[in-house]
Amino acid sequence: MRYGLVLLLWFPLLLQAQVFDDFEDGDFSQNPQWTGTDTTFIVNENKQLQLNASTAGLSWLSTPNTLIGETEWRFFIKMSFSPSSNNNGRFYLVSDQQDVSQSVNGYFLQFGEAGSSDAIELFRQDGGSFVSVCRGTEGLIASSFAMGIKVVREETGDWHVFADPAGGENYVPQGEGFDNTYTSTAFIGVYAKYTVSNSTKFYFDNIYAGDIIVDNDPPVLLSVLAETDSTLILVFNEALEAESAGNTNNYTVDQGIENPVNAALDEG
Repeated sequence: MRYGLVLLLWFPLLLQAQVFDDFEDGDFSQNPQWTGTDTTFIVNENKQLQLNASTAGLSWLSTPNTLIGETEWRFFIKMSFSPSSNNNGRFYLVSDQQDVSQSVNGYFLQFGEAGSSDAIELFRQDGGSFVSVCRGTEGLIASSFAMGIKVVREETGDWHVFADPAGGENYVPQGEGFDNTYTSTAFIGVYAKYTVSNSTKFYFDNIYAGDIIVDNDPPVLLSVLAETDSTLILVFNEALEAESAGNTNNYTVDQGIENPVNAALDEG
C-alpha cells in the first residue's frame, strides 16, 4: 500500500517535468494546452500541428515550460516553400513571456531569411534586439524542407544544435555556441510569419522539452565496402559522434590487421 502511494505522489511531478506533444489526441487545447492565435492553427489528419490561416499575417502558440538547465528540445518542422524574409518560422526554446511574437527575452531557432543561404540559426533575443549564438549549414533550408531538430543546452550555457534533413531522428551537428545570458524560462513556442500563398504551409510535430535523452542503443553496422586495398567504407544505421567515430581503437579488422591506422567520419 505504501509503495502504491509513492507512485501516485510522484507521477504528477514527472508529468510536469517535461513537455511532450505529438498531437495524437487531435487538438492542442489540452495535454498540454497551447495558447495564442489559436484560430489560425489546426491539427491535421496526419496528427500534425498545421498553420491554417486565410490571410497573410503572423501566428504563434506557446505552452508553459520552466526547464532550461541540462535540457533537450526536439521537434519536427516542415515548411513547404522556399523561406524568405516575409515567410519564415521560429521555434522558441526559451521565453519569459507567453506571447512569443512580442519583445521577449529568450532563445529561438530561426528557419528562413532573405537571400538563398538560409541556415538553421540559434538566436538570443533581448527584447527587440537579436544576437546570433550559432549558425548551421549554409543553404540547408533554402528550399522546401521537413526536418527533425534537436537542441541540447548544458548547465554551463553551451548550446548544441542538430538536424536530420530526412525528418527523422538521425541527427547530425549543425552548430554550437555559448550563451548563458538567460537561465530561467516560462514558455516554449512556435511562430510563423507568412504571406497568403504560404498561410497553410507550416507544420510542427513531436515537440519535446525535458531532460537530455540518452541514447543507450549502440550504432548498428549495416554494410562494409572495400573502396581500395587499404580503405574500407562503413555504413551505420545512425549518425555517429565525430570523436567516437575517429577513435581507431573502436574498430578491429580481422585477418591479422587489427586496428586501422586512421578513421574519419564522412559527413556526406
